[in-house]
Amino acid sequence: MGKYLAVHGIKPDKILCSTSRRTKETFEYLSLKGNIEYTDRLYLASANELLGMVAKIPESVHSLMLIGHNPGLQELCLKLAKHGDETLLEQLIAKFPTCGLATIAFDGAWRDIGRAHATLAGFISPKMLKD
Repeated sequence: MGKYLAVHGIKPDKILCSTSRRTKETFEYLSLKGNIEYTDRLYLASANELLGMVAKIPESVHSLMLIGHNPGLQELCLKLAKHGDETLLEQLIAKFPTCGLATIAFDGAWRDIGRAHATLAGFISPKMLKD
């Protein structure tokens, strides 16, 4: 997955990462650089709790990555992604696997993300990379 991020130029301005050992290891595995904030608030957070955290991101941040836990992350993605490729949406609905990456795109301010017309711009999992 780290190679995928590098090849596709995915470099988030800010990363929110859970304080769990597994998520910290995931962050290290991805070889990402940048503004990372570890927070225990991501652990077992619901979609609404995650949405509240995202809505507080400063407008100077143009791209954000969450490294956290299910079911909250999957539920957040499904709550936000109102549009997108039907096949990718079906895959996201079926399963958000460990180290899966959903890219959600929207226009507007972070504080308005809950009301935005967001699109699932991409969805990839380690298994999909092996196929």
